[in-house]
Amino acid sequence: MRLQRSLSVVFIFLVILSLGTVVAQLPSPTPADSPDPPYATVTYSDGSSVVSPGAGGSYGLVGLQAGQLIQVVVQLAPSHALQLYTIEALDGGAVLPPESSAAPPTGQQALCSVCFGFTLPQITSDTATLSFTFVPGSEPGAYRVVLQQGARATVLQFWVPDPQNPQNDPPAITPATPNNY
Repeated sequence: MRLQRSLSVVFIFLVILSLGTVVAQLPSPTPADSPDPPYATVTYSDGSSVVSPGAGGSYGLVGLQAGQLIQVVVQLAPSHALQLYTIEALDGGAVLPPESSAAPPTGQQALCSVCFGFTLPQITSDTATLSFTFVPGSEPGAYRVVLQQGARATVLQFWVPDPQNPQNDPPAITPATPNNY
């Protein structure tokens, strides 16, 4: 009888240990579902990313550093699949093809605080996404990128903080503050 109890205790212990192992191997919870399109996913050079929801012709303000190369993927409504868009930096900075590993030529980046930006035509994918690289200028402040399709335009908004006057910086979406919109 005593042996039977000992075996029962060992059996229960092994079952609990096995359950703990199984639970530890379950996939961890995933982040909340993405918002309804349109939205933009901004991926920084360190691999972190944020989502900027779009509504009323503009997207939430995303914070980044001067000259920081970021990857942008804009998810549009399915009805925008295979449409031709023009992507243009309005306030300086550079719009480059997606996954560009090189920053724009030094002369162009240095002039970005006063230039009108660069234009990149692109056809959305069959999943209604636009992908491109953006590099803001070297000055603090706002940088806008317009996505134009025919007469319709939407604006992605970026902010480079002012280290001299941080009190002037508006709230922006960053990896540290992903819901700041």
